[in-house]
Amino acid sequence: MIIETKHSINDEVYILYGNKIYKGQVTGIGFVKSNNLCSWSEEKLEYCVNTLPVKQEVVISENLVFSTKEELIASL
Repeated sequence: MIIETKHSINDEVYILYGNKIYKGQVTGIGFVKSNNLCSWSEEKLEYCVNTLPVKQEVVISENLVFSTKEELIASL
């Protein structure tokens, strides 16, 4: 199986957390699969992002992680 991701480990990304925009670095990538083996609707990718300046690791879904601040703002 091949899983393609938008971002890689050590990529600089932007996230919205607590109604604030944070710049961070991807430190991990996880794949979540449904408990129901016949259902593919519950699949999702999650990123572990080390946010700056707080240096707090946040686990966040792939659709909420952006390459630029402009992309994040445009998604709102």
